[in-house]
Amino acid sequence: MVKKNIPKKVVKKAMPKKSIKKSAHKEKIVQKSISKDVKIENTLKKKMSIITKNLILFSIMFIFSVVLYITSSTEIYENLFILLSIMFGFLTITFLLIILISFFLRLFKK
Repeated sequence: MVKKNIPKKVVKKAMPKKSIKKSAHKEKIVQKSISKDVKIENTLKKKMSIITKNLILFSIMFIFSVVLYITSSTEIYENLFILLSIMFGFLTITFLLIILISFFLRLFKK
């Protein structure tokens, strides 16, 4: 048997340029990462502002309850204000710890 050389038809399909797609894909990834970073920064700023407002509020309430404890003369009011001062003092310390932890996490992240 003799093999015949039959030319095969070569059909070229229009292939898209890969470099254009890759660069467009990279741009999309960069844009998504930038927008995610911006969103994360905005949410962190909002959360930190809420935490600082709560810290200020509970520290003022703590000081106010301590002053009322010192100035009150009745035993019932003294017990009430000492319980309130303990509660507000605890909340003030927790918000202070949250702020310090987030500050040090940001500091070590950079």
